[in-house]
Amino acid sequence: MLVTSWWRGRRRPHASFVAEVGVRPITEAEARSLGMLVDAVAYRIARTRLDGAGRPVETADLVLPMDRWLIRLSGMK
Repeated sequence: MLVTSWWRGRRRPHASFVAEVGVRPITEAEARSLGMLVDAVAYRIARTRLDGAGRPVETADLVLPMDRWLIRLSGMK
């Protein structure tokens, strides 16, 4: 799994999150990092954690090889 994350200010608790899930071929750099072939298919998840007022506090881009991961998403903490 590869994860890139951005925080708005100090890290603090979140109340909920939203996630967009898609699929795409992995890049050459990602393939090297994951020990996979270029153009293998991976899940791409863009997850944003929200505070109690609905403002984003953190966003993460995740690349998950499809042959290694099962995804279950829940908005509950």
